[in-house]
Amino acid sequence: FKSNKYFRFNYHFSVECLTDSCMNLTIEHMSPEAVFVVWAKYVEGAEAILRKAGKDTNLHQLRQDIFERKLVFWEAMLDNTYCGFLTTRVDTMPTGLIMCSIIHLYIKPQTPEEVFLEGMKIMEDKATKSGCHCIRMWSMRDKAFTKRLEPLGWKQGYVEFIKPLSGGTHADIHNIGY
Repeated sequence: FKSNKYFRFNYHFSVECLTDSCMNLTIEHMSPEAVFVVWAKYVEGAEAILRKAGKDTNLHQLRQDIFERKLVFWEAMLDNTYCGFLTTRVDTMPTGLIMCSIIHLYIKPQTPEEVFLEGMKIMEDKATKSGCHCIRMWSMRDKAFTKRLEPLGWKQGYVEFIKPLSGGTHADIHNIGY
């Protein structure tokens, strides 16, 4: 895997328990080629995420962004059993701030709540070791994620206000992918 400006992660982290609950959770980077060999395994989760996302993306676009290395794909395993995935992107801001962005996050239904908490700590550790200054994520479900993330030291960064222009409606904005 060739390093480029989009990916500054070192993909060979040893995963250590970062919470008191200590579970056998691993989150490992997968190459685009490896993802596509078993893509069917991830489709259900990807579709679940995309149903709650804006209309600016779809399953084909997600797969293409992974293939083109615009997104890094991470698989989560609990006791050697697949329990979810996430995608990330690293952005360097004009000020030099390096941000790890979690773009997609899926945890299989019936997975213990602690997997989310442990997984976020693992990703924070990976981002820190890779030189990122902060980690961020977006969600249209801000209340649900605020409840989960605040105990981990996260704060809501900003609320986005949207005004349709040219006679459009708020529904139109969401239907075109904003």
